[in-house]
Amino acid sequence: MKPYYKLADVSKQAHQQYMLRQSQKQDRTTYYLGLMEQARVMHPVIGLAKIYYLYLPAGIGREAFEHLGKAYGYCLESQPSLSWKGARVVPYKNLLAGKSFVDIYQI
Repeated sequence: MKPYYKLADVSKQAHQQYMLRQSQKQDRTTYYLGLMEQARVMHPVIGLAKIYYLYLPAGIGREAFEHLGKAYGYCLESQPSLSWKGARVVPYKNLLAGKSFVDIYQI
């Protein structure tokens, strides 16, 4: 194995530490996904940010928690808006139609 470590330019200790970090990361990911699943059982339409603030899990920030949830399909589908957004358009009658102008200051 020494030639492989030398070829990759890493030590055996560095490789073991990397494998340990990857294992711990997988364990934390499983824990966070369990929290999401548990919250969705209690509240089917709760958002990921609210799940984060409900449990405040250690070792991860809100944004990373949301990205993890989205990656595993825990994001909610957006609901269509039931209200109409926009101003009502009222057409005005053209008061200048049919008039002739000879000077720019007549308007």
